[in-house]
Amino acid sequence: MVRLGWLVGVVMCAPLVGCGSDEAVHSPQAVPLTPGDTELCVQALIPNGFGLAWERLNHRISEFAVSYDPGTAVACDGQTGASANVFSIGGDFSTGEVAIDEPIARLAYAVVGAYDPDTTPSQASAVDVALGQTTLEIDPSQNATVELPDLNLSKTFETEVVAIAGLALSSNVAQGPDYPEDYEARLGYTSRGVALEVDEAKGEVSVAFRLGLADRDNVNRAIAVANTRAIAHLAKIGFSDGAVTRASHSLSHTYPGKAFGESDPLPELPSGKTALVIQGQPGFDRATVVLTGFDYLFFGSKPDAGDYMREITFRPRQMNYDSATGKMTLTAGIYASNASIITEGPMELDARVELALLQWNGGGKVEQLEHDATFVVGEHTVIALPLVPAR
Repeated sequence: MVRLGWLVGVVMCAPLVGCGSDEAVHSPQAVPLTPGDTELCVQALIPNGFGLAWERLNHRISEFAVSYDPGTAVACDGQTGASANVFSIGGDFSTGEVAIDEPIARLAYAVVGAYDPDTTPSQASAVDVALGQTTLEIDPSQNATVELPDLNLSKTFETEVVAIAGLALSSNVAQGPDYPEDYEARLGYTSRGVALEVDEAKGEVSVAFRLGLADRDNVNRAIAVANTRAIAHLAKIGFSDGAVTRASHSLSHTYPGKAFGESDPLPELPSGKTALVIQGQPGFDRATVVLTGFDYLFFGSKPDAGDYMREITFRPRQMNYDSATGKMTLTAGIYASNASIITEGPMELDARVELALLQWNGGGKVEQLEHDATFVVGEHTVIALPLVPAR
């Protein structure tokens, strides 16, 4: 793909207001929503999907970060509610140094037993969730594995599962002596894919931050020796009267190239490739699905190739649970896009997701929610989460 260098900077400065600024502000920014949606209490909040996108262009990955915070919604102590913490930079075509763009957070989570504390007594939960994280320093092999961190639930449960609750990737780390002097690591790299896996049997978590070669010689030389960093955000979910059913889903898809100047994002994958049925145990009245691993490979037919990315997301969608049979049907919301006004080439995606169907009895109703929110590039941003479906 040809990035068109200075020409794009000139062309994009008028519509993408803010060109020329190289400042990145890092103060938290609350994103207000309808108070009735967020000032509630819940029995549990279970993250099960996330992603980041860009409003206009595709970019290198410099900073990519999404995580969840139940705040006081579960403890029902005060009214700060639950939130997601997000941060995104896509090199100098996103920050205003050349052009500017607006990132979008894609969020997905299950809310168990939302209630209004002003009208309803405190509600006991059948499910407990503990969040935590671990940092993985990644060398030029583009892979790293560490031990699972301790995640402490309120007590020991008969059934406990560790799931993925977010991910942070960063290019802005110390580099070795072979790193080229004509490129800054903070500007990020073109991507060949990303993977995050939880292996409870081995007590490990593994990440792959795949960097792929594209159209810039200095970026390509940096990729060969680059160090990066990942933070795996994890959730341990515990319950006593329940069951866990593991499932894996894989797909391959190639989008054709787009005509130069077409800016629409790529369409969602065909439903025939994302439809999924997980057959659990009959007789449990509550259920949700969590993500325990994913592996997205881009441009698999082209060794070492990468591209600027516009979106990387996984969200379970259209979940429909039958408690009598224990069957959960859903759409595996696998999505990645390199499409923008300056991308002409095709997009190849080979994806695998590892899921767990959690079933239990008791406690409040389970609502699967999604929330999208734009935020300011380069700012660590706190996004308030709705705790009930949109009205």
